[in-house]
Amino acid sequence: MGRKSNIVRQHTFRDILEDIRNSANATKQQKLPHYYIITEGQTEKWYLIHLRNADRLKFTFPDPISVNGGDYLTKIAEEIDKQSAIPRSKIICIFDVDRFHNSQAEFVNYQKFVEKYKVVNIFNNMPSVEYWFLLHFMSKPISKFFSKTELLGELTKFKPFENKSEQELKSDTFLAQVNWFNVLCGNSFVNLTKAINFAKIIARTTSNNRMDKVKAPTGCTVSYSDMYKLFDLK
Repeated sequence: MGRKSNIVRQHTFRDILEDIRNSANATKQQKLPHYYIITEGQTEKWYLIHLRNADRLKFTFPDPISVNGGDYLTKIAEEIDKQSAIPRSKIICIFDVDRFHNSQAEFVNYQKFVEKYKVVNIFNNMPSVEYWFLLHFMSKPISKFFSKTELLGELTKFKPFENKSEQELKSDTFLAQVNWFNVLCGNSFVNLTKAINFAKIIARTTSNNRMDKVKAPTGCTVSYSDMYKLFDLK
């Protein structure tokens, strides 16, 4: 029998690079499955992009699709139906529900949408996503009903939204900048953590008064946000 070789294969620089590449790919795989996100407007879209860039979510996703203006439920439904290769349980829809409050016809359309896409992750804001932002600055969870005008009046008392018009707040020029997101979330994301906790408390205490639970739109007498649910998805 021949003697066993004592030669040990050296770990070359190329081997090290390959190990790093494999490790990176494994990390990406751990973050899957990714989600497909459809939003009503630019505010939600840019907020989500900033969240992703800050690595605050446990899942990956391509840039959200934003459907602006008009009959957005129909536009969102069309986007959902386009994604036939993606399981509906991996689709997230985020939109405001204030417009259904004063229209029985639109409320009925909303109910039909929720029923048709009940497997989809439907996250609502009442009256709008700005209520989620306001939770970052509150000292306690407040679920009182805000009209959109009242809500913007409260939100614009705080930096980075201070003294800004609604048009400015919803512009790409403002939203694409990461500074407003950083100020909103606070140092070490302390404001974001508070908003998540407050939204969960409000969800428990207002569950019967949500727009998707009441029999008539005026039965929704509280403000709430489902945005906290993003942080539980994996």
